[in-house]
Amino acid sequence: MTAIKCCEAVADQEKYYQPTSLLILATEFVACHVINVESFTTIPEIIGKSIFEAALKLKQFGDQYSASCLESFTLAYKQLVLQNLTLKNNAILTLNRHLQEIKVFKNLEELDLTGCGIDDYHEILVHIGTQLHQLEVLLLADNELSDVGVQRLTAYSRVMKEGLRRLSYLDLSGNHRVTNKIFLYLRPFQCLMTLNVTGCSVMEIRKESIYSQLGFIAHSSFPQAAVAVARK
Repeated sequence: MTAIKCCEAVADQEKYYQPTSLLILATEFVACHVINVESFTTIPEIIGKSIFEAALKLKQFGDQYSASCLESFTLAYKQLVLQNLTLKNNAILTLNRHLQEIKVFKNLEELDLTGCGIDDYHEILVHIGTQLHQLEVLLLADNELSDVGVQRLTAYSRVMKEGLRRLSYLDLSGNHRVTNKIFLYLRPFQCLMTLNVTGCSVMEIRKESIYSQLGFIAHSSFPQAAVAVARK
């Protein structure tokens, strides 16, 4: 009877004890020491995803090394790490506090910076214009921009013929100091199909105007002229 009870006890222990796989142990070890990893380029995506998720749980991206850690992943997995980033209605202090981490994501396809208090000389504008080559949708509504800010945003693309070449949607609504001058800055952006200038100081776009000649027309789905414009 004693032998039978011992066997039953061992069986119960084996029932509740599940050994941790070597893969999980290795993943957690790398996640704990992610700052020491030089590159993830040779690691398959599925393994990299597991390491990234483990690092998130361990809060490895919350210290002074967070930008460096994030960059290791983005260099290897590009837009798989992050395609869309929304910082809508965040105070300018929040944006500035996390600016270095934000700059790491160079493969973004959509970026929403609505209501972040960005002015014409904020460094994020130059970063967007020079580094986010995959960006297709950019929302800069309700900030503190004027024509100068749009000029700085588009300068690299206009001069170097690079940068925001894939941009198809741009929202500048609510930036009251933005005027018709921006159409000249946006002329080289052949992929730009929709531009929202609601609440800006943009005058009515008539057929004979230079802005119409550049390929922009009033958007038919909006009741007021120059609320939104689209390329022909």
